[in-house]
Amino acid sequence: MHQRKERGLIEKYFHYLFTEYAFSFSEIKYFQDFSNWLAVLTATECRLLFIEDRGSILLSVGPPWNPSNWEAGHWFGIEIVIAYLNNGIFPWYYWNQMGPAEPQLEKLSEIIRPYMAQICALFSPKVYTETEPKLYQLAKKRDEYLRSGKHS
Repeated sequence: MHQRKERGLIEKYFHYLFTEYAFSFSEIKYFQDFSNWLAVLTATECRLLFIEDRGSILLSVGPPWNPSNWEAGHWFGIEIVIAYLNNGIFPWYYWNQMGPAEPQLEKLSEIIRPYMAQICALFSPKVYTETEPKLYQLAKKRDEYLRSGKHS
């Protein structure tokens, strides 16, 4: 994918992040291996980390006070955050997406848009200290399920 295209695709499909939630790009990084890239968007309430890794687009959410560096801080996969908002029910349809970035970003945008106000609230300084242990617990539950092989 052309290096400047990712930013434009994020701005196109996630326009509401910029207009409704005041997100801005704080980092974009390109890797030579497999044409991978990442982008960090930051707002007052939370940060979003988009990663394309070998044809899969991954999205993680973290609290805003962590360092702006993508390698630092607490990050939770969007499936964990959505599961938390859905009383522990995981959005299995999100996993194992591969292929061109544009349709993946378009679908991901549709998936998270209805949750964005709740996501921002979960990671705000007043709420995050209460939700962090619950998010880690769900992540552990998901990891155990994936290791069990029952999802195949």
